Amino acid sequence: MSLRYWFNPKEVYVDVRYMVRYRIPGYFRRAWYGWAPQDTWSFDHYLASVIAEGLEHMADHAHGWPFFIQEELGCVADKYGAIGKDNDDACLHAWKVWLYDKARWFRWYAADHIGLRPGMTDAEKSHALDFWEKQEKHFYEVVLPDFCKRFGNLWD
Repeated sequence: MSLRYWFNPKEVYVDVRYMVRYRIPGYFRRAWYGWAPQDTWSFDHYLASVIAEGLEHMADHAHGWPFFIQEELGCVADKYGAIGKDNDDACLHAWKVWLYDKARWFRWYAADHIGLRPGMTDAEKSHALDFWEKQEKHFYEVVLPDFCKRFGNLWD
């Protein structure tokens, strides 16, 4: 952008008008409702980024784990519900690994980056698209069903 652009009153007016009409109200709506109308353009990517950030926060501040972790690791609790220090560490580690793994996948989805670049050969483009399709298939058939199955365990 040239210097003339910034000193052109009409262009400045258009930018300020856009900011006042859409951007600033969008910030308030996002703060109040958790989303803004401009987020609905690619709502799936917006939600994926919010979920990824939330899962990473949960993993960073985890101080417990849901019961499915104990069941999968085979941790046996005593009559008071305690499972021992070694099993505590293993369960907490497994829970954090699960959270970070799902966060990584949701970040991947939110990025929506296929990996095509200018100057790629047809074979490279085909390889990039095949890789993307495999990743997408894994996300929809493995990651998302597991996330949905464990959705009720996302508490902190």
